[in-house]
Amino acid sequence: MDKLGITKDDLTLRSGFFAGEASSDSMLRTLKEKLGVQQVYDTYGSSEITVAGGTCDYMNGIHFPDDLVYPEVINPTTKRQVPMGEKGELVVTTMLKEGMPLIRFRMGDITAMHDEPCPCGRTAVRLERIQGRVDDMVTIRGGNVFPTQIEIACYKCDFLNGFYHITVTRENALDVLTVDCELTPECANNTDKFDEYKAILIDHIKAICGVRAEINLRQPQSMPRSDELKAKKLTDLRKIFDNK
Repeated sequence: MDKLGITKDDLTLRSGFFAGEASSDSMLRTLKEKLGVQQVYDTYGSSEITVAGGTCDYMNGIHFPDDLVYPEVINPTTKRQVPMGEKGELVVTTMLKEGMPLIRFRMGDITAMHDEPCPCGRTAVRLERIQGRVDDMVTIRGGNVFPTQIEIACYKCDFLNGFYHITVTRENALDVLTVDCELTPECANNTDKFDEYKAILIDHIKAICGVRAEINLRQPQSMPRSDELKAKKLTDLRKIFDNK
């Protein structure tokens, strides 16, 4: 839209339904503002289960149709169900599918489940916003880090455009977290403020993830875009470094 000179005033959108990747409040607020829609919704589903859940106007979690798909949240390591409200990996059992029924199918998504009624009136279970993928989580200096946490930190910075990539390496037996992120066109030439920008993002990441990151500021549209449906947000090179 920015490249084509299209503004939200040129659109007639009223609502936005988004799926495919984990989102954050900051991302949804940005989409709402940029597109000029009155309401944004998170939706959830997959080609295996077909049935999708979604948020309501209260954005109080993803309502899940548990009469069609029975969800559980398990510990990814022990495979045992975790208590209500505790984070783990989502597994589902389809209740009506006959051609390809699924029993405790592992979705690979990290979330938590709640059974309190929503203010909207629905009483089915709700899933917390997907925090990330089990295979996307990396352990850095004893703490677990998800790409969505870095995303939240990036969206807190008005000098960044929200596009980022995470690289994890190991130097002198210590894990190193590096975040490459693009500047907005308005801030791309403020070279005298780059150190300030880096310090702000470092503080946000440390507050959210508990680890310090190295920051590389990139020019707008300079980082490669993915042609795949889901963008690759993280590269872990520690095994390569360990084998040297």
